[in-house]
Parts: sequence; structure tokens; C-alpha cells
Amino acid sequence: MTRLVAVLLAAAWAAVWPAQVNAEPAGREDRLWSIEHMLAAESFGRASIDPSGRHLVFEHQGPWTTAAPFDRGPLTPWIARRLMVAPVDGDGAPRQVCGNRGTGCLAGPWSPSGRRLLVWTLTGRRFGASVLDVASGAIRDLPVRPDVPVFGETAIWADDDTLILVDRLDGELPYHFTWEPEARASTAAAWADMARGESPTALAWGVPPYDRDAPSKPVARVVELDLSAEDQTARVLWSGRVWDMTLSPSGDVVAVMEAGERFDRAPGAALHPADRPARRTISLINRRDGAVSRPLGHTPVVAGLMSWSDDDRLLVHTVDETGAPADDGLVSLDGGDAVTRWPLAGLRPDPGADIITSLTTVRASWNAGSPVVLAAEDSRGRSDWYRLEAAGPRLLTGDFKSVPRTLEAQWGDALVVLSDDAAWSLRAGERRKIPGSTGVRALTTLDIWDAQRLRWNPRPTRGPLVVRTTAGGMAALHPGGNGGDPRTEPRGAVRGSVLAATPEWRLEVERAGAQVSLALVGPEADRRDLATLNRDLADIAFSEPLPVRHTGPGGEPLVSWLWPAKGVAGPAPLVALTYPGPGGYTLDGPDVRPPSDPAAWIPIGQTQLFASAGFAVLKPGLPRDFYPAEPGPELAAQLTAVVDAAIGQYPDVIDADRLGYFGHSFGGWAGLEIATQTDLFDAIVAASAPSNLAAMWGEFSPWFRGAPRHGDSFQFQQGWTETSQGAMGGPPWTDPQRYVRASPLFRADRIETPLLMLHGDREPALAQAEAMYSALWRLNRPVRLVVYRGEGHVPSSPANIRHMHAEILGFFRQAFGMPGPDDPTSDAPSSRP
Repeated sequence: MTRLVAVLLAAAWAAVWPAQVNAEPAGREDRLWSIEHMLAAESFGRASIDPSGRHLVFEHQGPWTTAAPFDRGPLTPWIARRLMVAPVDGDGAPRQVCGNRGTGCLAGPWSPSGRRLLVWTLTGRRFGASVLDVASGAIRDLPVRPDVPVFGETAIWADDDTLILVDRLDGELPYHFTWEPEARASTAAAWADMARGESPTALAWGVPPYDRDAPSKPVARVVELDLSAEDQTARVLWSGRVWDMTLSPSGDVVAVMEAGERFDRAPGAALHPADRPARRTISLINRRDGAVSRPLGHTPVVAGLMSWSDDDRLLVHTVDETGAPADDGLVSLDGGDAVTRWPLAGLRPDPGADIITSLTTVRASWNAGSPVVLAAEDSRGRSDWYRLEAAGPRLLTGDFKSVPRTLEAQWGDALVVLSDDAAWSLRAGERRKIPGSTGVRALTTLDIWDAQRLRWNPRPTRGPLVVRTTAGGMAALHPGGNGGDPRTEPRGAVRGSVLAATPEWRLEVERAGAQVSLALVGPEADRRDLATLNRDLADIAFSEPLPVRHTGPGGEPLVSWLWPAKGVAGPAPLVALTYPGPGGYTLDGPDVRPPSDPAAWIPIGQTQLFASAGFAVLKPGLPRDFYPAEPGPELAAQLTAVVDAAIGQYPDVIDADRLGYFGHSFGGWAGLEIATQTDLFDAIVAASAPSNLAAMWGEFSPWFRGAPRHGDSFQFQQGWTETSQGAMGGPPWTDPQRYVRASPLFRADRIETPLLMLHGDREPALAQAEAMYSALWRLNRPVRLVVYRGEGHVPSSPANIRHMHAEILGFFRQAFGMPGPDDPTSDAPSSRP
């Protein structure tokens, strides 16, 4: 189990989430937040400024409690979104785009001039597309059933009047909205059929030759709409199982990536969790005459890479028969059936993976007519950017301490990257620091719902590049035309988070307590307020984080963060909110800044909810090397060192005799593992926690059993276990003892600490929670298991979120001897045994 779904929900719900008041003892001055504020709060979603700089749009997210039905999975919040548009110049108030629909409207891409905006709509059982004429405010529905732009692009503007879209032919909601509702409905129908005894209720899966029931991606069309014509008949360009598409710079060619037949899996090759094991092939459609070519025939390519050169050559990378990037598989499709192969001379492309998703792709682009690729000289070496030239690959980033993962801009024949605390211009054989760029950082406005290809291989900007600065401001990097040198232009201090930015303007969210305000900031730092939400929550008092300095396993200086308890005089019980591994720690340095957004929407384990309930909260930085290292050894010792550092540095904040642990998903697994290694903690909460990695490896998701047409789920479970956080390196029979060592169930007899386990019944690993409960029951150890029917990896129902929060607080209060259920200030459930 990973934290992926929790990330998808947090991104989908956007930036700002306050909560509500706990009942306060008499005399308490601060107004604290609680679960009710978090459920009732509003926030801002995605935002953008049109290419001409004349208009802006932003999404207004309604309260979570208004997003019913709550069974739509990660995209549940879209149901409660409104779309607002406003002029950039002047003082015009934002107006609602989908006035007749109310909610369920989201921003799509702008047309090239900004005259029109594609709008995604979600109403009832329909996901649709509309086009907004920004000047007039007129909006019209399009005669298509589009797909969600998650795996790939599904809508592209060819010009202001021409839109290219993916049109689903099955008439159903896209997979991301329907997998869980469909699974529930089909399961209930099958149970009813079984009770009547008239129809078989079998589900079947098979490996060839027994795979006749294998699911496939629904067939769709790529269509072209002329918005200037009265007749909205769609011109069909292509039909098939669309995974991704992209339009050439000239606008003449549409490249479509099709998801085809499944790969045979290599028994000795480890799997990756986010890979979809399908043969993806490329078709090129000439928009002028409709001709379709397949230069690579049926040769499959990696997902996530379709990069155009300025002269319409498409860069892709082929894969072998197992789905892994092929040796010397980088090719360009040069028009018609012409193909150019670009030898890598022994370099191995970087897989473009993170520890959670491990999507296998290749990071590559173009520079002055030649490909550039992120690759390493061997499978375990450092990856660098190379330019592929006739004489062989030329190393571009070898002098950097930290290799940039993204090509930020393309200025003529120069590439611009951000690394080593500055911005750099790279030309063949030359590296130059852009003047005034010390301390700049990337500004990321893509979110998790943007196409995978755009996250792994974003298109380098051709004009000025907007960046953040470590001093808390913004800047614009300019290429310097007419022979001038590139320059850095400061753009003033930032008061909050930035949702969208151009070199002249930015949309900025500022917080006061749990109140959030959206402002447009101009070239002269002039501010125009656009909207303010949660005005009644402006006086919420949050705990301010304190730095805890310590060293990591390799002696590296790290900073963890400690939030003192609110409303508590003297040291308070500590809860360590723990999630080991990459991304969960901060390297110490002069520009270290505390975590922002204290009111972030996190339905389980939210920092400030613990602090306002009277607990000090530690988020320990626990860097961990995964495969080939094992995930469990020395984990308790590493965490103990951070807890000891926090107690030593803040003895007036932490009651060292009352220590608790909370972890969700992989953090929950870590809690179980730590419980087998130490009795440091007085109470441990493990939510959605695997306990047996061999069982985790092979389990089906409940939604897969109910809606198998959407594809298998065990690819993710196996990939997570083999190459992601599980770090087993292969299936269970390759190293059974490694699986045993990483599975706390097999050491349940060592667990003495009181344990609360929380789980949804619509996710894998429920049987593992039941097995761990059974083991501790057998051993007469203090344990409680709470299962939420209908919930998945992260709770969605407001009632279940409230109940889970109360369970957690009540468990810790009981363990620490704090006020119990009869105390009016307590959030503990009255039904606790």
C-alpha cells in the first residue's frame, strides 16, 4: 500500500483547508480548529492566466460535505467545484462560468490567443466538455464524451477555432469516476442474481490461452471540431484505444499513442506499480488529408515521452518484449514512414520514476535539432543530461553537484536548467550561470491531474521563465534578445502560495488563520483582491512549527519539525506523525523554511488537528534507501534518534514519558515494524497498514473484483512490493526470507505496545489487518481494529472521517491518561469499550 491515493486526493482538493473549533475549556483565548472546520471549509483549486494576459480563471472548491456522492474515489472533490473568470486589467469582479449548472465545472486549456477556454463539466452520470467565449461569457456544450486528462492529453487547441478531442464511444463516465460505484453496483446485482438462482455469477481471470475475459481500454475517437461553423459535426481523425496524443508545432500532425495488447511479463524482471502492462504504439495523422501512418508498425514505446522538434520530428523510445526501455531504443519519427535511430553508445536512460509511482518512462527532449536525454553510464550510476551528436553523446551536466531533472526552458540553441542554487544556460560544451539567479527554485503549477507525460517531460518554455527565490519572492528569467545577455528580473515578495504566474502577473493565495484570499499581483507589486473564503475562520490559532536539528543515517544534517500543543501549559504528550523515505525530510541549510499551509486538507492524520487537541506533534525526517536495501532494519533506531533530539531540544514542549506514534499506509506499516523493534511508544496507531508483504503482493483490490473490465489491480500491488516502498526486488519465491523479514505479522509476538488499527473494506490489505489483529488477540495483547465499510485507502465519507478522527484521539487520550469520553472537551467516541 502506498500513499498515492492520499496524494491524489490532496491535489484534487487543492490548496487550502481549515477546520473547526474543538470545545475549549473556560478561559482559553485561542480559537482552535477541529474536524468540523476542515469538512466545512472552502478553498481554491487550479488557476491560470490566458496566453494573452487579458483574463484569468480559478476554481472555487466548495466544502467537502457538499461533494456527495462520496464514492467517486480521488476525483470526488470535482463534484463541488465552481469555475470563475475575471479580467486581468481593471477591477471587474469574478463571474461564475457555469451559472446554470452551479458546481462540477473545471478549467481546461486556453485557446492559443486566450479568446476561448475549454471547460470540463461533471454532472450526474456525465463527464462533458464545453467551450467558453471569454469576452461574451457565452458557453456551449460540445457533442463529445471526453476522457479525463490523467494518463495523457485528451484535448488540444489547433487554433482559436479548432479543437481536437478524445471522444469516448462507450458513453460511460471515465474510469477514474466509475470504478468504485460500478464495482458496488455489479456486486450487489450479482448477489441478487445468486439469491434468485437463475443466472451464473462467475468472475473469471486467465493467463493465455485462458485470457478470453481480459479487459481492454474502451475504444474512443480522436475528433476535430470547427467552432466557427454552425454545424458542430465532429470530423473523425482516428479511432482506437487512446492513451495519449499530442499536436506537432506546425499543427499539421496529430500523434496518437494507442494502448494495445498486454505484454508477457518477464518472470525474472521486477514490476513497477504505475506501469500499465500494455503495448503502446504510435500513429501519425496528417490533418490536411487524413492520412494515417505507423512508422514503427507494431513496435511498442514507453508512455510519457512524445517530444516534438521544431521541424515536426517526434521523439519516442521503444520498449522490449517485457515492456522495459529497449537498448538504443531512442528514435525520431521524421514524417511519413521515415525513422531515425539515435544510438546512446551504452548509456542507460533514467527511468523517470519516483519511489511511489515508479512509472517507467524516458526523460528526453530536443536541443538545436538533436535529442537530449537523461541517462547514466550504468544502471546504478548517476544520471546526467547528454546531447546526442554525430561524434557521440556530449555530457551537458557533468559539472553540477545536483543533476536537474527537468529542462525548464529552450532559448534558441541554449537549454535552461535550475540546479546548484542558480539558473544555468547550457550550450554544447558551455555552461553559463544566468546573472542574478542565485537562490532561484522551480515554480511548479502542474498538478497531479495533468497528463503523466507533461509531469515527466514538460515542454520547455520558449520565453521568459518564472521562478521562486529562496528569499521568499518571485523572479522572471529573460533570454536577452538582440544579442543581449540573459537576465534575472525580481518580481517582489510572495505573501503566500502561487497558483499561476506569468512574467508580469501572478495569482497568489494568502492565509489569515484559516481564511484564504486570492489576489492578482501585478508588475509593480500592485494587488487586486479577487475572492476571500472562510472569513469566519480568520481567527483560528494554529501551532507554529519548531525546527528539530539532527543527522541522517549518512551523517547528513537534517531538519524535522515539531508543533507544540495548543492550549496546554507545560510539556504535552507527543505524537510522531511518521512516513519514512524520500520526500519526508528536509536537508538543513540557510534557506530552510517551515512547512506552510497549516490547514491542509488531510482526512486522516492532519498535523494541526492533533496540536489543537492537546498533543505536541513531531514529523520526523527519516530518509531511507529502498531496494536493494531492505525497508525495516534499524527503522526504530532511526526514529528514536529523532525523537530524542526533539525531547533534548524542546524539553518544555514534550512530555518524554508519554509518546505516541501515528502512521498511515507505508507509515502504518512502519508503525507495525517499529512495534516489533522497540517499546519506546506508549500507543501506536497504524492506518491502512500492510503486515504481510507476501499477501500484499498477490491481493486483488475489491473494486477489481467488482469491475474487472477496468483492468487489474495486482500489477500495482506487485510493483509496490517489488520495486517501490516494499523493496523486495522480486516476487516472493525469489527470496522468501526477505519477505518474512519485512512482514511484521511474523514477529507479532514481539509487540507489547497498545495498538489501534484502522482500515477501509474497499482496499487491499484488510485481510492483513485482520491477521495482525488475530495474532495479537491470540497473544492477549492490547489491540483494537476498526473497519470502515465502503471506504478505500483514504476515508471519504464525512461521517467516517469524523469517526476515525475521534477514534484516534480517544485512543491516545486513553493511553496517556488524558480526559476521557465523559469530558466535554474530548473527541473520543462514547462507545469505546
